[in-house]
Amino acid sequence: EESISPGTIRQELSKADPSSPSSSPTILKGMKWLLASMSKGRDVSDFYPHVVKLVGAPSLEVRKMVYMYLVQYADHDDTTRELSLLSINSFQRGLADSEQLIRALALRVL
Repeated sequence: EESISPGTIRQELSKADPSSPSSSPTILKGMKWLLASMSKGRDVSDFYPHVVKLVGAPSLEVRKMVYMYLVQYADHDDTTRELSLLSINSFQRGLADSEQLIRALALRVL
């Protein structure tokens, strides 16, 4: 696979529309890169504002990855804590999701 720069990922995540199913492949690619970077021990907390807006994405796979990222970085610093507080409504909607894993991840993030 080709090497992807963090700037490219940031740009793709910031311009992606989470409510549009056509942007799911772009979002998936970005989230896979972020989770791979996390597993390698890199600090990717600066992507938090771009990821937190994806909480309401219709794709189950995207939402799973978003919640995994948020669990890691929700309490990272003051900025991420503030953004987490601003998005609590989205997390609460996740608690009512029909998918059991999404409910569990939403509870974990809260």
